[in-house]
Amino acid sequence: MSWTQVVAYAVGTSALIGVAVGMWKLGAALAIGLRRLARFLADWFGEEPDAEGNTKRPGVLRRLDQIESGQRATREEVAEQAQQLAALGARVARIEKELHPNGGGTFRDRVEAALSHSDEANSQPESRE
Repeated sequence: MSWTQVVAYAVGTSALIGVAVGMWKLGAALAIGLRRLARFLADWFGEEPDAEGNTKRPGVLRRLDQIESGQRATREEVAEQAQQLAALGARVARIEKELHPNGGGTFRDRVEAALSHSDEANSQPESRE
């Protein structure tokens, strides 16, 4: 065997080893990518319960629907509470209106009139017959 044949075999063997290593790295990268894709798809579509009894995890669209339903319910509760607050505000305004004198028509005017009448009755001397 001549030196040219030995060099040719060495170069060929090195090239094959290089291709094998490149294929190995490409396969490893592809495996990582496929695992990531599998996790993404499992998250997107959801997972069924397994044999060990772990609970089912819903997919992304079902979870988004649950979030939107929760937000819808929250909005309805807030709207209801806003109506209750408005009604309560109206009641407080009516009560507050009764606490300011206006010339005889409010509760405060009547209380002050009753107090002044009772003060007048208490301050008048009693007549003894």
